[in-house]
Amino acid sequence: MARDFQDVLASLLVPGLLSAAQPMVKPEVPKPVSVQPLLSAAQPMVKPEVPAEPSRAVEYNNPGNVERNQDWAGMLDDTGYGTDNRFAIFDSPQMGLRALMRDVKTKIKDSDGNLREMINKYAPRSENPTEEYYKYVRAKVGSDRVKLSDLPDIVKGIIEFENKPGSALTRKYLNPRIFNEALSLSQINLPKGTSLADSRDRLMKMEEQ
Repeated sequence: MARDFQDVLASLLVPGLLSAAQPMVKPEVPKPVSVQPLLSAAQPMVKPEVPAEPSRAVEYNNPGNVERNQDWAGMLDDTGYGTDNRFAIFDSPQMGLRALMRDVKTKIKDSDGNLREMINKYAPRSENPTEEYYKYVRAKVGSDRVKLSDLPDIVKGIIEFENKPGSALTRKYLNPRIFNEALSLSQINLPKGTSLADSRDRLMKMEEQ
């Protein structure tokens, strides 16, 4: 009787799915794999930093791009920058500023105080946005007619226009210590080849007299 029951049970089983002798096996569930996101919405792509090119005014101590057409004190011999080494390289910021101030002094006298004419000579249209240059410097001075007493404001306007207002470079050259020393040195005649240290000695001796 038991044998007959087993035969009947076997005939009811679906072949290949489950037999009386086959225990039920739970399917294996794969373990979750932690994947780090390559880039999330909260992580913007950062461009690699490209080093800025050195500014000419920093590299050459020439905030106004003064030319090598005169024997400037503090100017390095037999070297310059720009096409055909047109512009001077100075041994210090003070001596570069001094040259700029001396150059502007000459142009004030040559233009008889006409600011527009002076800027046209200093920044010709072939190389500069002369009208914008003139308007910027005029706003600093407050007049179309200038005198030697306007020299500091004119030079400050030139430095800001050439090197951008508020830039680190402009703040460096308009630092009162550097600017005022250059202004004092611009009042005395100095021969070519005179260094900043020698210029200071000459100025001190003159002030002691």
